[in-house]
Amino acid sequence: MDTRTRLAMIARGEKPPPRVSKRLPSAEARNEAFALIEECARTGQRAPFNDQVKGGSNTFRALADKGLIRIEVYALNWRVVEIRKGALAGQRTMEPPSGGRPYRIIGPA
Repeated sequence: MDTRTRLAMIARGEKPPPRVSKRLPSAEARNEAFALIEECARTGQRAPFNDQVKGGSNTFRALADKGLIRIEVYALNWRVVEIRKGALAGQRTMEPPSGGRPYRIIGPA
């Protein structure tokens, strides 16, 4: 559904259907991304960039929606990923060098 149709529905007092991603990552892409995140957390590396995984940000969002990871976004788009489930639960990727507080958190609290 395009934006114009959604706005027309809202103007009429109707509730538009929720937005749905058109590109859901495959199970293979999710598994590969999770393995890469685990490796980065285990070795203390920076979180992977979107272009390092199949499906990019959609894959990270899918993992967060499943409760497998939690993503904290800091200044300059530095991301810290905390593993929430699995053998490395509680492990985090490298913290931002400048410190600070995240301005956005994606995933379970």
